Amino acid sequence: MSKKVLVLSGSPRKNGNSDILKFYSILLFAAMMFAFTACGGNSNTQPPDTTPRSSETTSQPSDTTPRSSETTSQPSDTTSQSPDTTPQSSETPSGMAGSNILVAYFSRVGNTDFDADVDAVTSATLNLVDGELVGYNKIIADMIVQITGGDLFLIQTEKTYPSEYTKTTDVAMDEQKSDARPELLSHVENMEDYDIIILGYPNWWGTIPQAMFTFLEEYDFSGKTIIPFATHEGSGLGSGESDIKKLCPDATILDGLAIRGGSVSGAQEQVKKWLEGFDILK
Repeated sequence: MSKKVLVLSGSPRKNGNSDILKFYSILLFAAMMFAFTACGGNSNTQPPDTTPRSSETTSQPSDTTPRSSETTSQPSDTTSQSPDTTPQSSETPSGMAGSNILVAYFSRVGNTDFDADVDAVTSATLNLVDGELVGYNKIIADMIVQITGGDLFLIQTEKTYPSEYTKTTDVAMDEQKSDARPELLSHVENMEDYDIIILGYPNWWGTIPQAMFTFLEEYDFSGKTIIPFATHEGSGLGSGESDIKKLCPDATILDGLAIRGGSVSGAQEQVKKWLEGFDILK
């Protein structure tokens, strides 16, 4: 922008009237300053907007709502299909409650081809519930699902075990001696979605079945919490907890629960009290 300058023509009188000269000088100076200020005022020198956007100041939590119980879509122990593990939304309590929970268990039922006339009353680890043949660990797993709202998953092997109990124990012993890794038929499609895995197993020869080794080696449990439970006839959890820790060194392993097989049907309160210690109830 061009400066506006006031030019005064003529010369002062020779009579030495210096006041007029000073007056003209003041007017000239004022006009020059006005022109300079007008031009400089057009430049925009506002500081940048350093106010954070609302999306930068409000951190959105990830979806950690607990999953609803699969009481209407639980797979039976004899199905080879993986359960529907789509997370369901509900209210989020405090503590670990609100985490996505998977209740994964291993059982003879679902991994054995039993005869249609098998005697569930006299056969070890077998029960009839509403006319359905179920194993001890399935009964406990169902209780946990009902209490926590977790998803239910049956760990299944491609090769089934003998229907006769003593023959199954022989196979289990051979698998343990050879440190076998039985191939699995069922797989968790979205293990990354779960924060807590409640892991159930029958105590076979003092520890977890070898199929559980296969299961725990199949996934990355880093940063996850594993809570074991076991059914037994006097051996408790055995070395199951320590073996799980070795297999999942980057996971947090919490205190497990051991329940005698003959006591599972009345273990509801025991299971609930155990879970209350972890604050994961729905």
